Amino acid sequence: LSARAAKARASRDAARDAYKRSWLVAPWPAPSDHSPAAENMRHICSLNATALLEEMTAGRLTSVQVMRAFCSRALHVGERLDTNAQECFADALAAAEEADSARAAGRTLGALHGLPVSVKDQLDMAGCDSTCG
Repeated sequence: LSARAAKARASRDAARDAYKRSWLVAPWPAPSDHSPAAENMRHICSLNATALLEEMTAGRLTSVQVMRAFCSRALHVGERLDTNAQECFADALAAAEEADSARAAGRTLGALHGLPVSVKDQLDMAGCDSTCG
């Protein structure tokens, strides 16, 4: 690893540890966990984009619930497969709260209102690490 890559990995790992300690992102449930919360997280992550949008529009799910489930899944998979260069979960959850507030006020933020997205680290985004130098 280059010094830059090692520094980015250390920063990512420290952020992951902080997420776990703060419970900002709940741990992904074990396969043997059949509690309502665990089943709900699995259900949310099994839905496609159209179904997620329908559930949020109908008020059966909130953007925050959806984002928390996907953040948990991303952290779980990212740690095991080393797939994520950087996780911006706090920013994602803040955006989900904004989406829920807008929905409650009767406003829409476009066709993908409240839907979680993952952005490839080769795209430059303010405040995020990029693998493109």
